[in-house]
Amino acid sequence: MAQEPFLLDPRYKGTLDGNAFRRRYLEINRHRWWVDGVVFLVPLPFLLPSLIVLMLGRANHDPEQLESGAGLAWIAVVPAAFAALVLVARQVERAYHWRFAFRSVRVPGKTVTCLRKLYRHGEDTPDEYVVEVVYTARSPTGADLRGVKGLARDDLLNVPLPPPGTPVVVLVLNDKRHTIL
Repeated sequence: MAQEPFLLDPRYKGTLDGNAFRRRYLEINRHRWWVDGVVFLVPLPFLLPSLIVLMLGRANHDPEQLESGAGLAWIAVVPAAFAALVLVARQVERAYHWRFAFRSVRVPGKTVTCLRKLYRHGEDTPDEYVVEVVYTARSPTGADLRGVKGLARDDLLNVPLPPPGTPVVVLVLNDKRHTIL
């Protein structure tokens, strides 16, 4: 009887022989799109009124109003520019997940080691238990793949971790980009 593969991601609800992992990556992307949009919209209520004051000062040839609008605009432009940079960086990450959703291939792999690590973040932040899995697999091109993936898994705190050689499902985008479910 074949051993069941170890799943690092507890939110994965699909079968291992289907394409549910594609839906999971698209779900991650959809959620991140809304979060990114909200982050970008936060500075807009501060930016729009300052731009209106700036335009009114220019239209009325009122130097005092123009100066006030320019000052308010600079205060609002900095968070808006930061939000735009965050949005661009997150879009790159979303593109990565989109490629995994549509172009990755499932291959069997095995665990090399599986460790439970405690990360202490400070007095104000709770400690975090991360399960870190080192895995190996063979890509569809025949290259030997080796990777590490860690995920916060407090539910595995008092449970024995899978031994070396436990099967895992590896998603391969190319010989340099791969991950486990």
